[in-house]
Amino acid sequence: MILPLAGLALFVLAWMAWPAPINPPSWTAPQMRPESEAGFRADLDTAMVRTVALNRDADSFSNGSDGLIYLGTHSGDIVRFDPNTDRSTPLYESLIVDFGEPILDVVCMGPTHLAFATRDAVYVYDKNERAYQRVSMGVTSLPHGVISNVEASPDGTLYFIDSNRRIGQDQTVYTPALDALENRPWGALYAWSPQTGRTELIHDRLHSPSGLALSQDGRSIYVSEPNRFTVREVYLDEARRGQSRVVTDTLPGTPAALHIVGDDQLVVTLEAGRNAWVVRANRHPWLARMMSKLPSGLRPEGNTAQSAILLYDTRQDLYVGEIRPDIADNRALTDIHADTSGRLWTMDRKRRELIELQARDVEAYFSPNIRFSGQPAAISAARP
Repeated sequence: MILPLAGLALFVLAWMAWPAPINPPSWTAPQMRPESEAGFRADLDTAMVRTVALNRDADSFSNGSDGLIYLGTHSGDIVRFDPNTDRSTPLYESLIVDFGEPILDVVCMGPTHLAFATRDAVYVYDKNERAYQRVSMGVTSLPHGVISNVEASPDGTLYFIDSNRRIGQDQTVYTPALDALENRPWGALYAWSPQTGRTELIHDRLHSPSGLALSQDGRSIYVSEPNRFTVREVYLDEARRGQSRVVTDTLPGTPAALHIVGDDQLVVTLEAGRNAWVVRANRHPWLARMMSKLPSGLRPEGNTAQSAILLYDTRQDLYVGEIRPDIADNRALTDIHADTSGRLWTMDRKRRELIELQARDVEAYFSPNIRFSGQPAAISAARP
């Protein structure tokens, strides 16, 4: 009996002495806003018109001006399909087959071009020529680590975020669970100009950024920081370029994607709720270091049963409302966009499906003064 206990004690001591792969600071998460603050709440099942089974692993999609939906997959394909069919699964048309690495994001740039991102580069694809060109691999001495989201402005400028610029430098493997435990600002926001062909580093101290949404006037861009339960506004105008402000840091979960409604309201998807173990580890660096040495399958992640869609008023600092799936559905809502017909679409990464919400139904849940649109210049919201 003594020998097994001695062996176990030696194992525990060796595990505790083994170097941790992270070096976390101490950080205390702000308290969540009370759920009762939302002006209304609705179940996803009642707001949902239909689902489209993708049968492919993907993290993002884009609604094109041609009415088609474009999808980048983990297998390295970019496909498009017409959602206005009665088929139970999409009839895909392939644009790129087996790119050689996962497509992490795709965004339409008008009728003829789209942009897509791999782990360490951003590309522009010409739909007419069926050809692509790499446009960014980073800035001088700072190559991209993990490009997680790309947003296109009307003038063709591409804004994109790097979730962890240490990847490929002094860290070799990107692990979201380790990022959540370490919780340091290794992320960055970039802009690529089609006029100059150059990439500009705009903001370089973001905490694992995930979602992007360009403001209607193009003078700022909203960025979600899931590990800090935060949405941040980064200014793009010449006088304040690169400066930022925290819009909210009291979200009840990890914000994955953002979508602009009008001048000052954001639709936010929460992929998961706050994980109590991660929140506790963020307060105690020694605990975060110990947890980082666990096998990947034992590290804590977000609670997918608390996924949600929120509407947040950035000027009044107010939750307008929320749509939540049934807890038993165990969904993981990630990307969200509106198409040119005014329909709102969101992606369930866990179930590998797209969910369609009709604009008139969403208006009934969110606000009678809001109209969704897939074109930034056409988005409007009548203020009371």
